[in-house]
Amino acid sequence: MNVCPECGLAFEQGGFCAQDGAALVATTGDPLLGTMVGPYRVVHLVGSGGMGRVYKGVNPTIRSRVAIKVLSHECSQRPDLIDRFFAEARAVNLIRHESIVNVLDLSKLADGRPYIIMEYLDGWPLGRVIAQRGRLPIGSFARLIEEVLSALGAAHQKAVVHRDIKPDNIFVTLQGRAKILDFGIAKLASEDRQGHDPTRAGSLLGTPHYMSPEQAQSRPVDARADLYGIGVILYEGTTGRKPFTGSSVYEILRGHIEVPPTPPRHLVPDLSPAVEQVILRALAKEPVDRWQSAHDLAAALSAACQALAAAEWDGLTSRPRNESVGPPTPASTPVGAPTNRRRTAMVVSASVLATSAVAAAIGLAVGGGGHSAPATSRHDARPAIEVAAAVDGGHAATAGSVLPAGEHEPAAERGVSSEPAVRPEEKRRSPAASDAVRGAVQALAPGSGATPPAEDGATPRGRHALDDRISQKNPTPAAWDVTGYVPKAVAIARSYFPDAVLVRIDANGVYPTGKANLELDSKFDVLYRFMSPSAAARPKDLPLGVEHKPTCMLYVLVSSAEISVYTLKGWSCEDEVKLRLPSCSAREVWARAAAQGAPSKNAVAELSYRIFRGRPMWILQIGKEFDQEIADDC
Repeated sequence: MNVCPECGLAFEQGGFCAQDGAALVATTGDPLLGTMVGPYRVVHLVGSGGMGRVYKGVNPTIRSRVAIKVLSHECSQRPDLIDRFFAEARAVNLIRHESIVNVLDLSKLADGRPYIIMEYLDGWPLGRVIAQRGRLPIGSFARLIEEVLSALGAAHQKAVVHRDIKPDNIFVTLQGRAKILDFGIAKLASEDRQGHDPTRAGSLLGTPHYMSPEQAQSRPVDARADLYGIGVILYEGTTGRKPFTGSSVYEILRGHIEVPPTPPRHLVPDLSPAVEQVILRALAKEPVDRWQSAHDLAAALSAACQALAAAEWDGLTSRPRNESVGPPTPASTPVGAPTNRRRTAMVVSASVLATSAVAAAIGLAVGGGGHSAPATSRHDARPAIEVAAAVDGGHAATAGSVLPAGEHEPAAERGVSSEPAVRPEEKRRSPAASDAVRGAVQALAPGSGATPPAEDGATPRGRHALDDRISQKNPTPAAWDVTGYVPKAVAIARSYFPDAVLVRIDANGVYPTGKANLELDSKFDVLYRFMSPSAAARPKDLPLGVEHKPTCMLYVLVSSAEISVYTLKGWSCEDEVKLRLPSCSAREVWARAAAQGAPSKNAVAELSYRIFRGRPMWILQIGKEFDQEIADDC
């Protein structure tokens, strides 16, 4: 089946639309393309994210365009995720501001999946503008941010905190106006009063590069967390770089919490001192030291820009260079491997510490200047990303957005939008004890010959206090045996938690051989997640009324550079489910996927192993080309 991307008419054969003359696009098995959702015909897939997909819709009669966000089948089975999905509609309609993308309607499809209809935007995400242009004209950039602050001020007056302010959630229209996207993880005061938070109490949501220190520490947030995110965006737009970077999410979050930012004028000597002071105050570690309202920040920014040269007021509306989604995938690049090496955010998603989404609602509910908006992977700033709660976010968003990410997996049921990624509140250094765990890591490196414990066994080491991060160099970054390493990862986890049980595996860049090439992209990694039931239990002597913040999660994260071990403090493990060691190897999972039509030639997959629909399942995804659940019953 082929569909016209302009009017949505469906045709059996390819070619051109008889009504519009537009080149027809194959539906690639997507049952929504060409169908009617309310008065709109679904004509084009704009992008996908942690909780579903975003489509372009057209009214066949008057040709008005909309963006249609559709929740995935899996997420539609979970009331908490439906609440989160509709939180955006509630927040947007509560605020009603011209600089917030408008929600027109919400309902459910015939199959029960909820959807939201939103205004369709032409233009580009601010993140893409910054990536293409680097340092922006300060005056025009400040004027755009003032529009964002006006919208945030309106939200804050309604006691709505966005919690995922980042360049990818600020859209620049063709007219140069700002539109804020994705209130999917917004915090509403009414939810606080009712004791109900669909983003989950204690969860840490957002995107690591733009996350306030209080979010990074899982502390309560208010409007000033959004202003910190604006500070990060101002820093990036005026200097061309982010204030805090690192090889892992942990390093980025530590920067937000502990490290003073490099003064912008050290990077841009001719930057106005007044503008620098506005940015640095917005980036204050403690909320009390920041601007106290969006109005105050906007007024200070406007005053600081009054004496700028005329060149600093050049418009932001010119088409970004290489404005299309990205270059065609080269023949030498495997399907599933990213081709655009520049990304605007590092997210914690379903797979990791360096992810997704983790991810909130879906990605960009927007158009792209006549082109598809880039689908957000769980590691990209990711439409909405979730760094769920111990960083998420994941996959969503990530998440981001952590909504964690925080972060690209098709369903939060797979951990995209509600799984933890990495906690900034990890236990502090205890050298003697951590040496024991480091020894376990080194002893169980690939090829060491060490014998791991049986699945239900426990190491005699007992429990040790883990370092902030324990790591060793990865000896096989281009050919990591995803499932072959599982027993060794178990042994590492049990050198810290004797009763550690596996709860999830996520991997990127996996070839049909079952080996992951983590050097294909710097964001590729393999994450093994473990939980300790005994550590999760509330101490009997802890008085009622005192919050229990257990250290019950442990991650073994494999990147191209290193094998790292993290513990997570403050994340409730009550919803984690023990997962038996996989009976299928990654190679066998790939073979099954290939038998079901997965493009196995010159392709790499994203693999996730977890409890799904009540049983151990693999999810294998290859970009937009293939997405399938595979039972672990080899």
